[in-house]
Amino acid sequence: MEKLDLKLSWKVYLLLVLVAVGSATASALLNLSEFMKSLFNLPVIGALSGMIVQIFRDQAAHERNILMQQKQQDYSLAVTSHMANVIFDKHVEFCEAYINALTNALFRLWASGPSRIALDVANDLKKVRQDRPTWIPKEIETKLIKFENGIAQIGIAHFAMDDLPPGEERSRYIRQGSNMFKIITGVKDEDSKELKDIAASRVKKYLQGVLGIEELFNLRKKAISEAISRS
Repeated sequence: MEKLDLKLSWKVYLLLVLVAVGSATASALLNLSEFMKSLFNLPVIGALSGMIVQIFRDQAAHERNILMQQKQQDYSLAVTSHMANVIFDKHVEFCEAYINALTNALFRLWASGPSRIALDVANDLKKVRQDRPTWIPKEIETKLIKFENGIAQIGIAHFAMDDLPPGEERSRYIRQGSNMFKIITGVKDEDSKELKDIAASRVKKYLQGVLGIEELFNLRKKAISEAISRS
């Protein structure tokens, strides 16, 4: 890190010194009463106090500049380092693969309805995630596991009811599978945030947010608009 030198406000210090020296000289050389000398000494005290205050201000400004430099270097390291670029490229690759698999999963779910096929769909999504374990942060992995488990519950419910005779217990499994199917596909919007977050549309939006798709699109649109207005 480049060392920052303490920058002093020399003009301020020079002015304060001139005031102090001038007042002290006048008080010493002029034939004045004690009362007038005390009046001339007031600027000296004020100038010395001003110097102390200015030293504190310069030190505070210096520390603030150091903090800003540290933050800027942290930002540069996070955004422009080679490893940061590699990780971003890997995230782009993973998010694209997972969103494609998610879109295919929705087609399969809509085609089959709430059924045991949902287990195969969940496994296919799980495979996409597990193929890239090195590059997926814990936050993303946790979010996607909840989504995959939600899809798997649809299939598990239909497996569980296969050996059950018609009745309340079998109907309960049917309701569970159907309810989860509606949540995943977005047909039903749950009050629970945890259940809302496993809707396929929300998972897709979350992965796009990881890459900053909306932000980059808006920045590009703004840049184009400004370029057109300047021309």
